[in-house]
Amino acid sequence: CSRDKYGYLSDFVWYLGVLVKLARLRGARHGALLAEQLVDIAMRVKPVRAYAARDMVCLLLDERLEVGQGLESVADVLAAAAWIAGEYAGALLDADDDDDD
Repeated sequence: CSRDKYGYLSDFVWYLGVLVKLARLRGARHGALLAEQLVDIAMRVKPVRAYAARDMVCLLLDERLEVGQGLESVADVLAAAAWIAGEYAGALLDADDDDDD
């Protein structure tokens, strides 16, 4: 059942971090799967949306990530990162407001 897809996972921030680290590996061939997981977590787990959006902006701004040079699958991940950052941009603003307190 898709409802229980993440039933055994309690630390979604950790999982997002693992997915991002996997995306940065040279020779990784599972960019589409990583991208799908990133989007799925951001959509399903509301408490991590601000973190996911912030992490995706950092990923998008990382100059070391270029398509090619063993990073062919990163294009899928960068597309997902752009979608997450855009879809949850409001969460970025809310997180910035919380930091000012």
